Amino acid sequence: MTRKQMRLTAAAAELPAGRAARVNHRAAQLGELVGTVTTIIMAAVTIKEALGSLRQPTINQEAGDTAS
Repeated sequence: MTRKQMRLTAAAAELPAGRAARVNHRAAQLGELVGTVTTIIMAAVTIKEALGSLRQPTINQEAGDTAS
């Protein structure tokens, strides 16, 4: 849970029921957004690592073997 979610949840405890429900809903949406952004970043890192491994020279290339 992010600090903003914690602040929203704490503030909702002091509000009337209808308003508290809206604030809690916003806190839940924020949590979903954080999860989505985290997933996108993890996917980008995975893709970057995969592309980086494609550029690594093979063992034969490092040894100077041009026959392969």
